Amino acid sequence: MSEPASQITEYFLGIEGEQKGPFSQEEVSAMLIRGEISKDTPLWCAGMSDWIPIGEIERFKIEVEPAVSKIEELQPIQPLEPKQQKKARTKLTEPLANPSAPSEQASFEPAFSDSVTFKASDSDKKLGNQNFLIGALSLVVVVAIAVYFNFGQKQNSKQETREGAKVSPSQQRAMKLSKLQTEFNKSPTSAITELTSMVKDNPSDNVGLEALETLLSYYRRQQMFSEAGSLLMVAKKPNEALEYFLKDPPNYSKAAEAYEESYKQAKPTERREFLVKEIELLIGRLGNIDKAIERIKVLDKEFPGVPHPFQYYLKTTEQRLSDMFSRVSFYYLELFNAYVLGELSQISFGGKPLIQLTKDKNDKYRIVATQKGGISLRNDPIPNAYFVFWLVNGQWVIVDTNLTKERAAFAVEERKKYEKEVIPPGEMLQNLETVFRTQFPGKGLHELVTPPKRLPLGQAE
Repeated sequence: MSEPASQITEYFLGIEGEQKGPFSQEEVSAMLIRGEISKDTPLWCAGMSDWIPIGEIERFKIEVEPAVSKIEELQPIQPLEPKQQKKARTKLTEPLANPSAPSEQASFEPAFSDSVTFKASDSDKKLGNQNFLIGALSLVVVVAIAVYFNFGQKQNSKQETREGAKVSPSQQRAMKLSKLQTEFNKSPTSAITELTSMVKDNPSDNVGLEALETLLSYYRRQQMFSEAGSLLMVAKKPNEALEYFLKDPPNYSKAAEAYEESYKQAKPTERREFLVKEIELLIGRLGNIDKAIERIKVLDKEFPGVPHPFQYYLKTTEQRLSDMFSRVSFYYLELFNAYVLGELSQISFGGKPLIQLTKDKNDKYRIVATQKGGISLRNDPIPNAYFVFWLVNGQWVIVDTNLTKERAAFAVEERKKYEKEVIPPGEMLQNLETVFRTQFPGKGLHELVTPPKRLPLGQAE
């Protein structure tokens, strides 16, 4: 039974610098036997990574050996010698043996006595033998001619079929890949663009996958992580591209894009994980809060009711100001204590100061510290004293007090001087978030943190 058409291997030959084919295995064998090609002729078929001389392929080694099956030339029939002719005539004229007859020689009687009996002469017998030989020779010649023309017509038919055959697009891709891989081994940079184009055209067929792996192997050896990740994005494999983008900080923005594409391709059960990781990257390493907020809104919309840690970014500015100040107020308390220790060393406060974020009638903000209770001024106790301080350009100033008339008057002047030193909401929020990042490097603004433990002012470590 013949091999199914879908399993027949098609071969291509490199003849006189040009690609010929496709040919079947039988056609290639016949061309070897006829001497039209040699063992050094390059051959390629699907599944081979490069062109290989025919002599190195097992299935064609028999035909490569010295031909023993060439068609023998017809030899003319030689006339028989006189002795051979006489022997042949004798044999032909001998009576047939009849085992049932009592005697060795059979006798034939004429049916009518008046019938005419003919006897062949020696010359007639000789002529008959010659005619027989001529007829046999003619028959051999006719058969040989018929075989020759039939063989020639089959070869012409095969040649016409071969010349009229078209190479399929998949075969063309395979041949192009083989050529590009040969060029790539000699000079990688010259073939990168075309190999990348083959991956882009079809990243999922065998040719596209092989071209992809050829380039990835090269990029890995050269530690070209950005190029490897970008190639995988072209191949629509963003999840694999992440591995390379995250190896190099300059590629973090590309990693965010890969997370987004992975989110689009993922199953419903996996989509949330990719979205959360993208948001964390945008907030942390990239600091792209605006883009992060866009993605957080997508997270809320696609997974409603599912809690996540990014609610801080969805709050109003006023809500975020309150939230952030509550987490960094310890920093301003330490700043105030340092000021008192350095600038008001003659005063000892009995209680703890109150640090607040206040808003004026124009919806602008400032940071205020209030100190109330008994104090000690140069070791003299003073009950019910109070002080109000404003933080102006990073420095604390007294704007109200009842300690002495002189200090109260000075405080009034300071208040008038800095009355307009207030901060718009957006700028104040930016200042507070900057303090947070400074105090908790590597943390997202949404993360819960514990204030660092520090010794009280004036106490040595």
